[in-house]
Amino acid sequence: MASSQEITHKAKSNLAFALSCLPRERKRDMVTFYAFCRVIDDLADDLDAPIEKRQDELTRWRQGIKNGFDAPDELQQEVMYLIPRYSIPKQPF
Repeated sequence: MASSQEITHKAKSNLAFALSCLPRERKRDMVTFYAFCRVIDDLADDLDAPIEKRQDELTRWRQGIKNGFDAPDELQQEVMYLIPRYSIPKQPF
């Protein structure tokens, strides 16, 4: 999977521009959070993929966040960095 920067850039969202006014670390973290939300939303909304595949991918994300990823890709590593940094509870996942 691509990095959060690549995902955000590819999305061509106005949010990327809005985030440019933040301090560097906060911007990086917000880009990661946006990319995570974007990936999860795209998985849920991908009507071309069978529902079982979408559910499996969402379950992998949920389990990875709760228990750690076996072999995390770049975005998963970035997301896992945010959880303790911002004291994000794992219960919603």
